[in-house]
Amino acid sequence: MTESVCRPDAGVTALVGLIRALRDLPTGADDAVLIDQIRLLEELKSTTAATQARLTAWFAASRRQQGWGPCGYAVA
Repeated sequence: MTESVCRPDAGVTALVGLIRALRDLPTGADDAVLIDQIRLLEELKSTTAATQARLTAWFAASRRQQGWGPCGYAVA
């Protein structure tokens, strides 16, 4: 999925790198390290959800300014 980016910029490049790094996250650590990794992944998950909501709101506002309606139809 990360290979389909059509207009990469610094943010997109950073996100693709993060996804790849997470895919390669080492396993087999001791329990304390695993607990830390799980806690940090939970923090990452909530931060990601908040960021996605913020970007979605910006995108929706941008589309409205361009004259697009809520269902993707141009508004006259």
